[in-house]
Amino acid sequence: MRRLGFWRLIEDNDAWIGDAIASPPIFLCGVVSDSMKFIEMTGGTLIGALHEDELSPDELAKAGVNETTIVRINQQGDIEVRRPEGWDIIGGLIGDYEKRMQKASGLGWA
Repeated sequence: MRRLGFWRLIEDNDAWIGDAIASPPIFLCGVVSDSMKFIEMTGGTLIGALHEDELSPDELAKAGVNETTIVRINQQGDIEVRRPEGWDIIGGLIGDYEKRMQKASGLGWA
């Protein structure tokens, strides 16, 4: 079973009931794609992996990122920060960020 955004599909003739689960992975209103992959980490891990020509620690702080903030990077290099109601894109990475982010976080794309 896979959680998909703000929607939920219950199989086997069940009703729609608010926030939900779907299997197999599907698109709902074009909002969610099972092919979108991310690496999640803390703001501190991200700061340690940035190059000089990318966002500075001051710019990240202005966007609300600190050492313990949850952030994620998508495969296109967009940096997203977790907010109470979802994710906001706050900038992007350049260069060989894929390997850098995997090495810094110890995680693969999921």
